[in-house]
Amino acid sequence: MNRGIVTIATGDKKYYEMAKNLLISIRITNPNEKVAILTDEANEYKKLYDDVVILKNPYHSYMDKINLLKHLPYEENIFIDADSLVYDKLSDIWKEFESKTDFSCYGTKLSIGSKGGWFKESDIGEWRDKIYYIPQMHGGLYFVRKGDFIKEFYELCLKIQSNYKQYRFAYFDEPADEPILALASAILNVDFASTRQTICFYPAIEKIMDLNIYKRKLTYLSQGKCCSGKVLHFGSINTEKALYKCERDKFIKILVVSNKL
Repeated sequence: MNRGIVTIATGDKKYYEMAKNLLISIRITNPNEKVAILTDEANEYKKLYDDVVILKNPYHSYMDKINLLKHLPYEENIFIDADSLVYDKLSDIWKEFESKTDFSCYGTKLSIGSKGGWFKESDIGEWRDKIYYIPQMHGGLYFVRKGDFIKEFYELCLKIQSNYKQYRFAYFDEPADEPILALASAILNVDFASTRQTICFYPAIEKIMDLNIYKRKLTYLSQGKCCSGKVLHFGSINTEKALYKCERDKFIKILVVSNKL
């Protein structure tokens, strides 16, 4: 099966640097995984990746993740946000998505009428009677498998995007990937992977318990429970903080010794 990891970097050089740091972490923890980048220009970073897709009309925003659905480099793709680092093997993640729909991510199907997801039933206009659930999902990691379903899913995302102002979503007043993908998922009854702690969203956790790339260890406290993860999604703003820079430098140090890039 032709499969690989995908990330995106467009616009500001800092996003290319984040993507490079993610790539380094994958090369160290998953040396056999192919890695592709979706980008807006052929620059010096291009040679680092196994495959490169040039976007002709990038959004230079969250919305480039919607573009991913049309420009998939592999038959099976795991997208990881560039502002993330990988601490362990991704083989278990591939297994989790084997039996899922052709688009999937980590999330939960909340009951219709729930107020805890990406939208309320009353805020999605004409889709109100066409959804299967209210999604609560994380947008730092997506699984996408090429096929007719993804073509339908992509077209639906574009339709939702074009009418975005008619709806009301949590957190984003302007078009963004997570609310659009969440609504499309609810309409087409997408399956979610349930092992949410596999990808850890740094701003949402209570405390990092143990972060050790040398031991391939990522443990953290979330809702009073100690969880183990494989991918730490820092969030773009947190890549300027000491923790991210410290972890980045550890990966680079290992890279210099192992020469895996």
